[in-house]
Amino acid sequence: MGDHTTDTLVADIARRLLADGRFDMHLDTGRYDTGHLQAIVDVRFAARKAGRLLGQPVRVTTSRGDEPGAPLVVTAELVAC
Repeated sequence: MGDHTTDTLVADIARRLLADGRFDMHLDTGRYDTGHLQAIVDVRFAARKAGRLLGQPVRVTTSRGDEPGAPLVVTAELVAC
């Protein structure tokens, strides 16, 4: 990775982590085809890279709402040292 889109996402996540200590991204995964799964991997990778950029550990989780068809939510949170 390292393309412009990924770098922009890393910067956005880092800004939100600094401001709020947390970043959430809702992903409409549809039928879980390969492109959607790659989006999950990309967001999780960018969140971890943002933590490295900030020099702080980040916990990344993925969850789904209880409703059928609910989007997946990728959450990154700064971990207290």
